[in-house]
Amino acid sequence: MFVVGAAMAALAAPTLACEAEDDPLAREVPTSGRSSPVFAELDIAARQLVKWRCVGAGVLAVSYRGHRVYSRGFGKLRGSATPSEYRPGASDRCRDEWDPEAPVTPPETPMRIGSVTKGVVAAIVRPLVAARIGERAPGAYDNEFDAPLLDPTLDLLPASLRRYFHHPDDCPDELAHTCTPPPLASPGDAPPPEVSALCDPSVGADRRWPAVTVGHLLTHRSGLARSNAQWDEVIPERFAEVRGYSGRTDLEEAHELSREAFGAEPIERARSLTARALGVESDAVYFIGHHDQRDLMPVDQQLKVLAGRCLKRWPGAGVAYSNTGHALLGRVIDHLWAEAHGGDPSYSFAGRPGHPEEHARSTLARLIRDELKVDGGVESRHGLYGHQWYFPQGSAAEEPGEPEFRRWENGTYTPRWAPNYHFYCVWRGDRCDSSSWAVETLRWRWDLVQGSVPHWAGMNSDHYASGGLVGEASMMLELVNRFQIGRGVASGTRRSGWRSGTSHAGSITGGRAFLGRHGGVSNEIKLPPLDAEGRITDDFVNLEERTVKPERGVAFFFAVNQQDDARCGAECEEAYAAIEDVLRYTLTRIDWDDVRHLIDSRRRRVVGLTSGPQERPIAWYADGSVGLSDAWAGIGDLPRVASFQLPSTRIGDDVLGITLAADGTFIALFSDGRASLGALETSAGELLPRLHDARPRRFVLPAGLDPSMIVAVAADLDGRLVTWLHDQQWLRGDLDDLAADERGTYRVPPERSPEELADATFDGEGRVRAFFDDGSIAVGSPGDLGELIVHAPVAGVMAADGALVVLHRNGYLRALRPESLREAPLGAGWLALETPPEPNASHTPAVGPEDVVAIASDGAVTRVWLRGGRGQRGEVRLLADEERALGLVDGDLYAEIFTWQGDDAAIIDVAYSGDQALAWRRDGTLVDVSEQDLRGDNPRPFSLPPDRSLEELVGVTIVDGITYARYSDGLWSRGSAEALGSLDP
Repeated sequence: MFVVGAAMAALAAPTLACEAEDDPLAREVPTSGRSSPVFAELDIAARQLVKWRCVGAGVLAVSYRGHRVYSRGFGKLRGSATPSEYRPGASDRCRDEWDPEAPVTPPETPMRIGSVTKGVVAAIVRPLVAARIGERAPGAYDNEFDAPLLDPTLDLLPASLRRYFHHPDDCPDELAHTCTPPPLASPGDAPPPEVSALCDPSVGADRRWPAVTVGHLLTHRSGLARSNAQWDEVIPERFAEVRGYSGRTDLEEAHELSREAFGAEPIERARSLTARALGVESDAVYFIGHHDQRDLMPVDQQLKVLAGRCLKRWPGAGVAYSNTGHALLGRVIDHLWAEAHGGDPSYSFAGRPGHPEEHARSTLARLIRDELKVDGGVESRHGLYGHQWYFPQGSAAEEPGEPEFRRWENGTYTPRWAPNYHFYCVWRGDRCDSSSWAVETLRWRWDLVQGSVPHWAGMNSDHYASGGLVGEASMMLELVNRFQIGRGVASGTRRSGWRSGTSHAGSITGGRAFLGRHGGVSNEIKLPPLDAEGRITDDFVNLEERTVKPERGVAFFFAVNQQDDARCGAECEEAYAAIEDVLRYTLTRIDWDDVRHLIDSRRRRVVGLTSGPQERPIAWYADGSVGLSDAWAGIGDLPRVASFQLPSTRIGDDVLGITLAADGTFIALFSDGRASLGALETSAGELLPRLHDARPRRFVLPAGLDPSMIVAVAADLDGRLVTWLHDQQWLRGDLDDLAADERGTYRVPPERSPEELADATFDGEGRVRAFFDDGSIAVGSPGDLGELIVHAPVAGVMAADGALVVLHRNGYLRALRPESLREAPLGAGWLALETPPEPNASHTPAVGPEDVVAIASDGAVTRVWLRGGRGQRGEVRLLADEERALGLVDGDLYAEIFTWQGDDAAIIDVAYSGDQALAWRRDGTLVDVSEQDLRGDNPRPFSLPPDRSLEELVGVTIVDGITYARYSDGLWSRGSAEALGSLDP
């Protein structure tokens, strides 16, 4: 079947809609990143969801069996995503500021992932505990899952913390009877009478703690409460012990840190007023913040309080979600990792809160580097890191790539955000008494001081492991494609095949995230109701249950910079969960055969062209491989000699062009407006190209131009960068200004379009060598790419719906108008013959377009005859993009296989004349053939145009009764099947 336009025009029609006054496509929601027409419906869904929920910034990324295929940003980094409000009712207004100067959200914007962090924790803690068992108790447990948290032999927690979790009567010998009651008894957490003998907080910790295992904590079966007690809920009388204070000097240091954070004048004013109200000397009052000693683990104060709370149920008795359990696992990671590095506390899970510089020494950094095989982030330094918890008013976050913090409160999404109290105590000669702080009128809250505070001063004391990480989309996909991240017993284990699904959602103030991978089984989801035309509405209250079966191996990450909005009220949790289900549903509507084709096409698509040693051409492919040839004439099918290393989680699809500067440095331009630098290293004669700059610098285009317009870049002999754009402009300059020196227009050879320009380079004489997607090469100048000197090898031509389609040996397809053969094509794309390989597997499928003997379509089915007597049948479609312009020829030819008889070398091409298939043979005869037998019968001679030989004939097809023949130099002739006529002028 060959369908022109209709396939994608139907897909681009709105499949999600809302009230009539809302633009169904929500086109005013700005987007970033590139997308294929295959994902048009997903684009529409994401834009509408952003608009319906008044989201400020969002990201969405999708991978298929480990290959990233979609990555886009929505909205803006500051303020509202759209200039107009979406408000079906007056009470539902999205009261927010529109900032026309705010940047559009990049696809790799670092987003708060909340409890998705727990999957990271599981992947880190399991191997650490397994290693500890192997060192200290080999054979004692079947696996790390069964290891008790308090096993004295394993020593999974620091002794200073572990002693609070042992009841004094059960204190193990190695703690030398130092076990003491926790600093705060929690009578409100008294256990049921039947277990009262096991938990009396006034005497000691719950005696069931020794039964809690690492597995219980991982799977939320420990019996712990959902969350830690917060400082505004409890005021421990022994808070000095909790904080690790040894005397008044510590209090003075803590007070000085508060002065530094909140300002000396307001702190001292509050100190005097408090002292007067209490009748004490002013210098006896000390103001102390959340996180006042940056050399300690602030979570320990919460865990010591936790030790005084009774377990809600017997360990292992049932599932009850607990953030606290993962805070404990985070401290296990901290302890084991620090011990492995001489007890240095800067070696921890994600660096200690307030110390982002410690990330490089963390277990998180090791996971990123050694397991995810990623060097760093794109928009952020690390790609996955510990959030600093506090956004100073009116300024950017700690990582400049993070979007503005948003929380719906009192009619705004940008409320003043700061610590809501200022804890103090009064020195009584031998202790600091905090009892007066319990009096509501004596609590100093945010009105104590106006303005910003350093990040560390406003930090929450929960552990990063509870949900405090921030991640970029591609990094999150790398994680879920390598590990199980859910709440089951497999959490933290490596993926085995694509049959297993896994997912986790995260909800945290200022962020909502979802990360999942589908195993191909049916899922129950809740969707907003459908309208009369079967389209999803924006009713996120009255949800309907549906069953969907996602494609196996599909993973997606979705995150927004808020967890609530003006419309959902008390139903926000369910409303935001429905967003995830809408995306699941939309993903089931994608044609994954088309996606497999997109992945396979990367193996043949050149994204960079450079001149190597001795002027040898080097081609850089979208799948990450590098090809090297001895001559420019052979560049169409280069042998792969290496793989190039991209920074961070980038893939070849992100590359706009690669060039080699005069000093030997490689420069790569990326679609997000950045450039990376690299080098071509050799080892034992092997090329090792590395584009190693993890956080590339931005390049500058003239106003009104966008990085997505770039089709090629090359460094000239003077070291200046020449850039070609798809609107046929060219620029000369440097990274700081690509148009600093010169700006003009350029022309391309006939039958080529600027969009088909893969990349270009300068040769030793200063001439431009331009390489096109089909494998052809033109030589010229920056303003005139000249004429083709190397014509792309052709595997065959076919006809469909009145168009001519040329299949080149590298899999490139071009659709042409028969009446204008030397004009720009109707559309172009790539042919897929096989399911693409798994990540990190061979880049060469069993067969490829280079194996094509002939291609033809009878108007309903496209057939490809391959060497070795094997064939495939499927369809080729000319798809429309979002703007409904013809833009992609998409070949899906790996669904059905057939066998055929005949001599591979004897066939030039096959075409259909009505129902009859004809084959032109290299012996100069035309024969009638069938799909299964190309040996043919009824042989008769056919003639060629003057001065043409059989060796030059590469393809033949028939359109509307006229036979078109293609020759190796790119020319065509028109005639009949028996007389191929004369060359097209």
